[in-house]
Amino acid sequence: MPLNPFQRWLADAVRETGADVPAEIDPLGLTFEAEGRVARIFPHADEALAVIEVTAIALDDVAEDDVARLAVRLLRLNHEARFEHGWSIVLDDDSRLNVTTTVAVADTSGSLLTELLYDGIDRAASLSTIVSGLMSAEPSEPETSAFVTAGAIRG
Repeated sequence: MPLNPFQRWLADAVRETGADVPAEIDPLGLTFEAEGRVARIFPHADEALAVIEVTAIALDDVAEDDVARLAVRLLRLNHEARFEHGWSIVLDDDSRLNVTTTVAVADTSGSLLTELLYDGIDRAASLSTIVSGLMSAEPSEPETSAFVTAGAIRG
């Protein structure tokens, strides 16, 4: 079966970095572990784009009230950083907190894809630290204490 444009781009990017191209590239994307984090590269609804996502932390054992409190703070962090870089914090359907960005396939070489993946891994690690601080803080504590370290995710 012929590869779709996303699969061809991903195979070319992997080949460019000198890594072995998987025998089969799932048309729904590639998931792997790197630096202790789960990273995913998957196609966007627009064929010209692809999405990179790195898991920061799973929140499945966190109470809904705590997730709601955390969500407001993370929305503020997304707001603060929205013009600094293309990464966003997203809570997915599986209660995983991820950092995610969208890239133009035509403009993203294998080396740039590698850089973006490592950037996402660094941002996910920073976000994990921030979330741990926010989760351990009392609800009445000022938010600024946890956001002092937000520079690592901001840019």
